[in-house]
Amino acid sequence: MRWLKFIVVCLLLFPLSGCWDRGEITQFAFPVVLGLDEGEDGLLEITMQIANARGVAPKMEASSGTEPSEIITISAPDLLSAREMANISVTKDIRYSHVKNIVISENLARSREFPSIMEATLRDRQFRRDINVVISREEASDFIRNNNPQLEERPHKFFAFMLERWEQTGLMPEATLNQYFKEIDGKDGLFLSIYATSTIKEPEVKEDEDYIAGEVDLSGGNPTQMIGSAVFKDGRMVGVMSGEETRHSLLLRPYAKVNTIQTNFKDPNDPAKAITVRMLKNESPKVNINMEKEKGTISVVIPVIIQVLHIPGETNYTENIQHQATLKKSIEQQLKNESKSLIRKSQRIFKAEPFLWSSIARGNFWTWTEYEKFDWSDYFSNSKVNIKYDVTIDRYGKYLYSESEKR
Repeated sequence: MRWLKFIVVCLLLFPLSGCWDRGEITQFAFPVVLGLDEGEDGLLEITMQIANARGVAPKMEASSGTEPSEIITISAPDLLSAREMANISVTKDIRYSHVKNIVISENLARSREFPSIMEATLRDRQFRRDINVVISREEASDFIRNNNPQLEERPHKFFAFMLERWEQTGLMPEATLNQYFKEIDGKDGLFLSIYATSTIKEPEVKEDEDYIAGEVDLSGGNPTQMIGSAVFKDGRMVGVMSGEETRHSLLLRPYAKVNTIQTNFKDPNDPAKAITVRMLKNESPKVNINMEKEKGTISVVIPVIIQVLHIPGETNYTENIQHQATLKKSIEQQLKNESKSLIRKSQRIFKAEPFLWSSIARGNFWTWTEYEKFDWSDYFSNSKVNIKYDVTIDRYGKYLYSESEKR
């Protein structure tokens, strides 16, 4: 009897060996960037930027002269069909398991069919949920082909390094497939995606970082710009936020990862000049929601620490306590005004909020059904929102005096 059990166990181990679908790495092709555009007759134009393992190897590149990637565009009903059809040109087995970024044209993102198009990424196991979602103002195929990073040979490295900067600047949001589908399921908030372009508009001169992609006056180098957010509601793109608005949406979030932002504020004693500061968000905002729908009020207190980096004016802020109090009050008021402006835009235009306050509101309900009946988006759109910034200035730079203050 023991021998019979031993034989049965051994036989069961064979299908668990895991080598049946083994393949050599040289047999596969790995797109690292996918582009989605509207095609003709209900089809999609799908662009693949496929990494070339030989082209990015340092020792082989000089001798082979091969490009670091190959870009192809194909018409197909969906992303999954495109993978199979692309093999009429690509000899290797195409796998989506290494896709890091999906670039979507603004026209497609605004279409009613877009949510159903994105569902394909849920059904195929090769798509990972941490793929970055980028919205391009022009066609995605043009964006991918025009993108020409000067400092990065590998195509995926450019996006990886560029998107890491959002934690340092706050000028664009963190945007993944997982977050996109999470907002669709919640049906009560806005999803912010990265807004980008590789075609420059007529440059404009604006205050602070109140730009969207394509408006920054930039010459030379890579033409690609990533700044601002594409705003999604119910799975479709409905508008755009500037870089400054994106910053404030992240500041108002209770769980934002952006901890350090370098920006500038008007000098209260010399409004023609701007004081450059580093702003630290070490604590989450304190959000208090009055759930009585007839008296809807939301109160938010945002603690921030300011480190002054540059004072171009002649006001002595380093020693004069009265000037310091004036600067603190001025920064708090400027932050409050900009946040209030974004909140009004969210209430009147989008009729939903990108601040993740809904996650706090849900804690007041026992069941999801009760929460849905409450209608959070309607509550937010008709509520009075009180904003307060609690600013602490902990330093005024390395030097005690500036040259102008000495005079």
